Amino acid sequence: MEKSFKKLTDLNKKFREECVWHREQTLHSFAHKLKEEAGEVLEALEDNDADQLKEELGDLLWDVLFMIRLAEDKKLFDAKSLFDETHEKMIRRNPHLYEKKTDDMDEIWKMYYEVKAKDKEAKANRKKRPIGEEK
Repeated sequence: MEKSFKKLTDLNKKFREECVWHREQTLHSFAHKLKEEAGEVLEALEDNDADQLKEELGDLLWDVLFMIRLAEDKKLFDAKSLFDETHEKMIRRNPHLYEKKTDDMDEIWKMYYEVKAKDKEAKANRKKRPIGEEK
């Protein structure tokens, strides 16, 4: 899987460097693509079509990776920090798998929303870092 992921991210980088359309994109100009592709994922689910779902998830993944590349180009963050922070967040938000093991769905959701509320409070208290480009 690591080799496949590297091939995909290398190709994504090549598009950014060599394709005029990709070079012209900004985070704001490209953002609509995420919404479009997410909608197509939902359509595939509604159509109950596994092949379509695979294709649309691939398109969505491609666009997310491209957005990460755009953020890296602007030096907002890098892929490693995004992956590391997401990993930590998923562990923190799912204590039922780590420190407070349970299969009780009521307890699982209670713990999840407690952690999410703490995260939201911490987010409200942090200084916002602007993306810094025209919309």
